[in-house]
Amino acid sequence: MSETSVRELLSYVAHQPLPVVVFANPTITAEGLQAPLKQNKALQDLLGGATIASCLTDGQVEQLLRLFAGDRGGAEEIELDLRLPATGDTRTVRFSLSRGLRTLVLTAIPLSPIFARPSPPSPPSPPSPPSPANGPTPIESSTTSISTNASPKPLPAPKPPVFSLPKDSPVALQELAAMTWDAPIGLLWADLYINVLWCNKRWFELAGLPADANPAESWCVSNLDVVRDTAGEPIGVVGSLYNVEKHKTRELQDLRDKEQARALREAELAKAAAMQREMALLSKMSTVGLVRIDLDGHCIEANDAWYTYVKLPRDASLDDWPTLVHPDDIDEIMRQWTQALKTLEPLEVTIRWIYNEISLVSAAPNHPDPAQATGWIGSVTNVTAQKRAEQALLAVSKDREADARKAAEEAEARKEEVIEEKNQQELFLDVASHEIRNPISAMVNNCEFTRSSLENLKEAFSELKMTESVPSVFPSSIIEDLDEDIEALDSIHACGLAQERIANDILGLAQIQLSKYKISPIEFDLAHSLRNITRLFKTEARAKDIDLQLEMGKSIARLGPHARVFADPTRLAQVCINLLSNAMRFTATSKIRKVTLAVEVSAVPPNRAGPFIPPHEIEFSISTRIPVYLFFSVTDTGPGMTKEETSQLFSSKPFFHTTMGGTGLGLWIVKNLCELQAGGVEVESTVGQGSTFRAFITARSVNAGLSPEESAEKIPVMDGIRHATGIGSAPKVLLTKTSEQLPLRGLTVLCCEDNAINRKVLERQLKKAGAASILLAVDGQEGVDIMANDTQRKVDLCIMDVEMPVMDGLTATRVIREREKTMGGTRTRIVGLSGNARPAQIQAGIDAGMDAFVTKPCDVPELLRQLLDGDEFDDLRAPVPTPAPNLPASKA
Repeated sequence: MSETSVRELLSYVAHQPLPVVVFANPTITAEGLQAPLKQNKALQDLLGGATIASCLTDGQVEQLLRLFAGDRGGAEEIELDLRLPATGDTRTVRFSLSRGLRTLVLTAIPLSPIFARPSPPSPPSPPSPPSPANGPTPIESSTTSISTNASPKPLPAPKPPVFSLPKDSPVALQELAAMTWDAPIGLLWADLYINVLWCNKRWFELAGLPADANPAESWCVSNLDVVRDTAGEPIGVVGSLYNVEKHKTRELQDLRDKEQARALREAELAKAAAMQREMALLSKMSTVGLVRIDLDGHCIEANDAWYTYVKLPRDASLDDWPTLVHPDDIDEIMRQWTQALKTLEPLEVTIRWIYNEISLVSAAPNHPDPAQATGWIGSVTNVTAQKRAEQALLAVSKDREADARKAAEEAEARKEEVIEEKNQQELFLDVASHEIRNPISAMVNNCEFTRSSLENLKEAFSELKMTESVPSVFPSSIIEDLDEDIEALDSIHACGLAQERIANDILGLAQIQLSKYKISPIEFDLAHSLRNITRLFKTEARAKDIDLQLEMGKSIARLGPHARVFADPTRLAQVCINLLSNAMRFTATSKIRKVTLAVEVSAVPPNRAGPFIPPHEIEFSISTRIPVYLFFSVTDTGPGMTKEETSQLFSSKPFFHTTMGGTGLGLWIVKNLCELQAGGVEVESTVGQGSTFRAFITARSVNAGLSPEESAEKIPVMDGIRHATGIGSAPKVLLTKTSEQLPLRGLTVLCCEDNAINRKVLERQLKKAGAASILLAVDGQEGVDIMANDTQRKVDLCIMDVEMPVMDGLTATRVIREREKTMGGTRTRIVGLSGNARPAQIQAGIDAGMDAFVTKPCDVPELLRQLLDGDEFDDLRAPVPTPAPNLPASKA
């Protein structure tokens, strides 16, 4: 573009009706914006006489510079909020940018025209020729709102324009036409008779040309202005056409929103008025007394129900209601009401009136936000009947509470009586057990001691007789007499054992009835325990000429090299002893006298419906600490029982055998003990052949057992077991007499026993065991004195009876232990001795400081083992207590 063309463009811009500003191209600095090539009067008037540069902020300057530096082709738009320096107002102006070779033209686009409802478009009519009489009619500048069939959506490229500028049009005008062909607003050039000489592409689109474009209806703004030459003569008309559909749509939406909001307000006002009328009617018809109160607490208005409940005369002031409150309550009521007025917190209170009625009164601010409340709303409800019912109910509740308290006291008293009665029963059992076991212990031990002496004497006479050296003072029948005496002692011994078992059964029955039986599993050697159990019957078996055998199956090897298990050895012994006792008694008169105790172990539980026998598949390996099942069977060759008799076994009711007698109480105890250990017991009997009692209990393994291959070659290492036979058979224990031993050789033993017979028997037994010195005390105090005077600590062991006069054994043990703590030195081993076999008594002795506990009648080997803690009797070693395993619960 030449300098001449630029001057013509600037001259054309100066007469444009649209606000226009022209900058040099390029303009890349803020200083360039301060000196535009041309700003026409229309823009100056729009900006209140200011230049566009003075209205721009720093941010807007940067926006314009970025716009100018953009793509050189096409047109762009920018919207600016221009602050007018003269007034400080802000005016929003949208500019369209047209780029030339040497110019940048910003043309303002009108944003808020005056709109008129468009009319349907009509076909254009050809322009009328000018009147020759009147000459050309000048057209003044105007702004018109029109509606066209223009589509807001992008259209295909329009056909070549049907209008073109005259060939003699100024060059500047031709360049301007080329620059504005792609402008976002429609532009046209017409003669004074509005004959369109030229229009750009956008005008075609907005005007709905060509006719077959089928555009949608849209809102547009049209501006027309007369162009004059330098002499002021009109030379043509310029116009613009701008799509304002978005602005018009927004304006119409604003009008609709305002209309909708007005309608909503009117509806809310109508609703509020209706609600107010309804509330007034509801207040009048309500059975609840309602009252309006101001913020100072003065009553303003009340409904009829309020007057009815308060009983205030209609001609009285509403604020006189406090005069009707009961005098005893008025001070508290007014205090709460005054506090509520200060804090604006809701109040609910029960008021007692002077006319002996009660009302529930509530008051709350009349707005959810107390700060915006203008008063209070109060309500009154008559609750006289409800309160009186509550008082009556409270009185009944108090009476019931008193009755329940009295019943609870009576129940507690009965409970205490039951507990006291139970304690008395336990005390009776303790005393009875002690008193029964003491003479039995003396009788059994004397029999064993005397029999041993007579056996020795018989052997001596037999040797003298063989050498014919028997003194003449002895009759020739001395050996036969000694045999009769030994047989008599065996009878006495058997009677004593029978009495002991009866006492054990009675004590066991009482303990079961008092729920005193408990299972206390520990780790112990199963083989040693079984040997000890069978040894108890050695003397009786010899006296009755019974072949007593203990058979332990090959499955015992699966428990490991020492056959250790988790179970309760005491309860296990009770089961086996009861079963063996019955078998020994029933077999004593048979031609074939044989009793066998067989033991097997399995990791597979039996069928609880019976029979209780080990599973046939015994080739298995038992792992560490898993549930195992111990099977016991006692087989005898007695007279047997009928089905009717076996059906009555294991019952707590007395049962008498038809030929052998007996109460059957021991079997009922066996049943309970097996069930306590998640097991069971059953019997199989044939008349004339004998009986087999089978029982099993649940225990837990300790060590991993041998594999099936190893167990085929090995059995547990236990004394007295013969060679193992084939699978299904069992090794047998040979009950042979041990050689004479002196385990107490050289030791001094203190024996505290109040019973003279027992004291004498113990002295003889201790001497026979090799004790060097035996100190005797008749009560606990004498024993304590002996220990106190033993300054050289000569006492090695102490046997302490529990029940003694002056000072009992428990107290004596505590005194001795306290003295040992004070004096220091070696701790003396104390073994408790009592006829009371209850676990609580045994635990009391251990708690008092005893090292072990033996129950009367005491077995001499057991007493010696406890005295020496098993040092000289390793095969009788006491089990070491270990944490009890979780045994599986028994199944029905």
